[in-house]
Amino acid sequence: MRLGPWSALAIGVGVYLVANQLCWALLGYPVYQMPMGYGIVRALPLFFLGMCLAWFAQKVWVAPRLAGWAGVLAAVGFFALELHDKHALVALALISIIILAAGAVPVKRPSKLVETAAMVSFSMFISNEVVRIAWFGVVNALEARFALPVAAQWGLWGLGVAAAVGFAFAFHFAIDNPIQVRIRHWLKRRSARRGQRQPKLGPVISIDG
Repeated sequence: MRLGPWSALAIGVGVYLVANQLCWALLGYPVYQMPMGYGIVRALPLFFLGMCLAWFAQKVWVAPRLAGWAGVLAAVGFFALELHDKHALVALALISIIILAAGAVPVKRPSKLVETAAMVSFSMFISNEVVRIAWFGVVNALEARFALPVAAQWGLWGLGVAAAVGFAFAFHFAIDNPIQVRIRHWLKRRSARRGQRQPKLGPVISIDG
């Protein structure tokens, strides 16, 4: 059974919501507030959701005007939401809309740098949580052990952002892009084999001559 983009999106959202509910039931807090000690377990639902969003964005065409308005409204709603209180699930939905809208809006002046950054943005979305957990887990241990001054802590925070961006680029070019290329080649070969299996029809001869 071939998985369609809407089904993939629904599965990604469903997995994240189920993981969030299980975390509430077992630990007493949502998945996005799990202690850093849970590490990769905390990041997996977001990583899976990001992969489903990437699949959806590649397969579904969205009208540029609709995408533009959706992105603007989602951005306004996100900032208004953050000013009042933290609603992480709603904020995550709005961020997802912003990312999908940004990918659907055409670029008037093509730029290789902007194009690359746009492609890497999906890798950033699905990998930043993993990098954050690993980076700040080490940073917190260093702060506790060496009593780092505030200036050093801010420096490490800034380096954490750089590490997330660098890891996203590495993930895109070393893992994500090669996998997508292989999948596309596999799908082309599969389509070609199906075409070869189809019986070739001969000329149609009418009984009327």
